[in-house]
Amino acid sequence: MSFPGSRFAPYSIVLLACLIAAGCAASANNNGFFGKTDPPRENILRYVSGSEPESIDPQIPTGQNEARICLALYEGLTEYDPRTSQPIPALAERWQANKDWSEVVFYLRHDGRFSNGEPITARDFGYTIRRGLTPEVGARYASLAYPIKYAQAFNEGGVFVFDPNSKAFLLEKDFEQPPQAAAGSQSSGSTTGSEPLSSQAIASVSDEYPANAPVAADSAFHHLMHAPVRVVLPGKEKDRVAALEANPRLKAAIAGKQFVPVTAGDVGVEAVDDYTLRVVLVKPAPYFISMMPHQFFRALHQKTIEKFGSAWTDAANIVTSGPFTLESWKHYDRLIVKRDPKYWDAASVKLDKIIFLMLADNITMLNLYKAGELEGTYNHTVPAA
Repeated sequence: MSFPGSRFAPYSIVLLACLIAAGCAASANNNGFFGKTDPPRENILRYVSGSEPESIDPQIPTGQNEARICLALYEGLTEYDPRTSQPIPALAERWQANKDWSEVVFYLRHDGRFSNGEPITARDFGYTIRRGLTPEVGARYASLAYPIKYAQAFNEGGVFVFDPNSKAFLLEKDFEQPPQAAAGSQSSGSTTGSEPLSSQAIASVSDEYPANAPVAADSAFHHLMHAPVRVVLPGKEKDRVAALEANPRLKAAIAGKQFVPVTAGDVGVEAVDDYTLRVVLVKPAPYFISMMPHQFFRALHQKTIEKFGSAWTDAANIVTSGPFTLESWKHYDRLIVKRDPKYWDAASVKLDKIIFLMLADNITMLNLYKAGELEGTYNHTVPAA
């Protein structure tokens, strides 16, 4: 797998070109520059990424300036193909889907490492997805994970309905008109508007397996995920009352029942073992694979986040999973990432550093480029004379 192009293509064609140029041409010369300043002799890319990043926690920001940085610092199960933008293997060497695309199993490579040297496992991806869905985190791209069973219900604070007499949860199939409320009926399969994968991309997935024949070790959780879908109601009483008014039969059925909050443990993501991740979906969703390279799904280091809280992204604390790690961040000036020698494909990373400059003024960008002080910018707008 070659770097740098494949890591950045979907977000910035400019950065892709700069990375290829800087990564493949190690010798310095003056021919490509407008001004008199010599280009850097090291393998360093100086790039204007835009304004100050809101955050480099990949599950928080939504801007392209943050995305460019996050794609350098973190890696996911899959990456974007630089030519087709379809998903290709990254920390997952391969994946399989059952025939109806209600379940996907990812097989992780064994040499994936965080920047602190610890192995990247299926449990890290389970944590990452559940963390992004936790309401308190406030991830704005959490809806990308809504195809996963009970993901939307957990993210929106939904509740199950439990019958203490029968010791069972109410099931959607037992009601003709399941409530459609903020927490959402999981059988509705509400998802984002992402385009489906092309037939070519679906065909690129490893051999499909029968819907009832798991390709990874079976478990009690696996059986639970394939049990009939439970009724999910809004957690807030006001919203729940409105939802029940739309379904009189369900309203009558909840008398004497208990409301049980949907938890992170109910979300349909399971680390079968250290290097096998199983994801159970609300309904058949072939397009789900096309969303996996997104920064929301990129591997995070749980111990670091839990130890440092909101300060986990500071240069002194951060642990990353991608080809680069954070060297320094001088706010409102520049953020520097450096090549991570522990990255599983470090031999393919040609750049030693990327310097992301925090600029938004077109004239300043143009003057820096003329002076040979940067190789690329996110903005190709020519300033007015």
